Amino acid sequence: MYSVQTLLNKIQTSKSIDFGELFNESLSLYKKVWAQGLLMQLFSIVIMLPFLISLYLPYFSLALDGDLSQNIGTEDLSRALVEEYGTSLIWIYLIMFLVGIISTLFYLGFYRIVKEMDHGNSFVMSDFFYFFKGPVLAKAIGLLLAYTGISILAALLCFFPLIYAVVPLMFMLPVFVYNSHLSIS
Repeated sequence: MYSVQTLLNKIQTSKSIDFGELFNESLSLYKKVWAQGLLMQLFSIVIMLPFLISLYLPYFSLALDGDLSQNIGTEDLSRALVEEYGTSLIWIYLIMFLVGIISTLFYLGFYRIVKEMDHGNSFVMSDFFYFFKGPVLAKAIGLLLAYTGISILAALLCFFPLIYAVVPLMFMLPVFVYNSHLSIS
């Protein structure tokens, strides 16, 4: 089993980086995986579209009734939404959160496909669903909850810490995919 010390030793013993070679290899990898990236985006759209439509349906119905044009920017709009769609809006937001987790698991699967194709392996459709399986799923959901918690905490601290948290958060998912055998703690 790998540990953090093993990873640090690998980093220290690696050769220096030639950025011209790195750029050429990045372009060749992009040429290999662009179709899989498009497929992943289509998966995300197909999964999210019905929920996005259901999220905005109450607003559309209020706009068609004519109430929206008179109530924009007032408390009447909020009151009308809560009276008509109160509990269903809460459920829609919870479902959107769960669908967001599913979509992010697809992104993790895409990062795995990029890793596999970079190592010379062929594309396997089941790699999109790799992080939907048993022990890796628990780690992935734990990581996504930590990711969400850090983002919310940074946003609640007046958005200034969010600027400093964005870059490490963006690297968190690929590092997890490339080292999914490690624990998330």
